Amino acid sequence: MLTKVRLEIARCPEFPEGSAKHGYLLTLPLDESGALETGHGQHVASRCHFERFWNGEQLEVGHIERHGHGWTLAFDGVEDDAAAREPIFKAEGHRFLPGDYLSIKERDGQLRTFRVAATWASPS
Repeated sequence: MLTKVRLEIARCPEFPEGSAKHGYLLTLPLDESGALETGHGQHVASRCHFERFWNGEQLEVGHIERHGHGWTLAFDGVEDDAAAREPIFKAEGHRFLPGDYLSIKERDGQLRTFRVAATWASPS
């Protein structure tokens, strides 16, 4: 089932209280426990996408790719392959449920932690 997941940056030196204005909105195939479904077909994979919202910056969009056991955010319209990708750290071992945390290695090389703020069913 495709699920919308809102990630917000967690508390860190840059954002001591975290921030609801900095994060990602992901569309992912999740099972009932909130874990990534790995057996989905290409028709589902083609609908996995994201938006990166960062206060004061332009909204960025892209698609989510699966590489073996890893999952990567691939930004649309970026020519440099390395600059266009952000891996979700150990995505296969995480649940995407409100209150859970996960890390993304962003394009600036920083590994940042995000909190799952909300999830809801994605319209088909």
